[in-house]
Amino acid sequence: MTDYPSPFTIPTPQFVFAEDLPSDAPPPPLPTTVGELIRKLIDFAHIYNSLTATIAQADPFERLHHLGGRDAIAYQLQQQFARLEGIEAVRSLVLRRYGEELTVSTARRLLQDLIRECSLSVAEAEALSLPAAADLLCRSSGPTQPTGAGPACPSAKPKMKSRKHRGFTLEEANVRVRDHLVRCAERGIKITRDGVAQALGLSTGMVSRTPSWQVYQKHLKEHRKGSVREVPLTEDLLGCVPSQDKQLDQLIREQAADMEEQERRWQRWQQRRQ
Repeated sequence: MTDYPSPFTIPTPQFVFAEDLPSDAPPPPLPTTVGELIRKLIDFAHIYNSLTATIAQADPFERLHHLGGRDAIAYQLQQQFARLEGIEAVRSLVLRRYGEELTVSTARRLLQDLIRECSLSVAEAEALSLPAAADLLCRSSGPTQPTGAGPACPSAKPKMKSRKHRGFTLEEANVRVRDHLVRCAERGIKITRDGVAQALGLSTGMVSRTPSWQVYQKHLKEHRKGSVREVPLTEDLLGCVPSQDKQLDQLIREQAADMEEQERRWQRWQQRRQ
């Protein structure tokens, strides 16, 4: 499923409300948490999708009016996001880690990284302020920075060109390989052992030894033989991680269920509009 629109990925609004024109005095920053940020991004996506659907269904002579309204509201919401304390640090961190802008999907991935890398509960990770979350992950052993992704974290130690010698245990490598394979499988991205090793900063030998990679190879062989599987690849991958990661697995499943429910609501709303 295509990720929801984000205030950082939509086209530049062409219309604004008169009262929203830039002023000389910058507004004060608004403190927010990681959990609140995710909810704000979801709300923005639903509002933007709803207004876009209204444009598509409007009579031709009314479309410009609805387009102006949508863009003005989107601009207003973008200004509110810009006021969030620590938002630029989080955007920079997301871009370095995932090579993508801040969206519902990447914000949720950031939450998962906070839980795993910083040994936090779901509630603790969601309650972190944006500056605190960015600082924690900058100081953790997160994924390497993609080429041209922006400046490094000021509080982080200098990055090495490779993370192959940072001493990941097999269990830590397994979790990272598992998450990478799930993301690639969901997005239809071609998977190779060398590609996984390079993306995660692991040796190819370490990748081969992880249970997640072995599960993937098993599925690949069965697919080539034409075998029929009742259990999806992602379910097998989630099942090959030790029990101490069950809380994160539950979060992933809950988030996936939430995304599916939001999509069903959106489809029902569109059907009622027709």
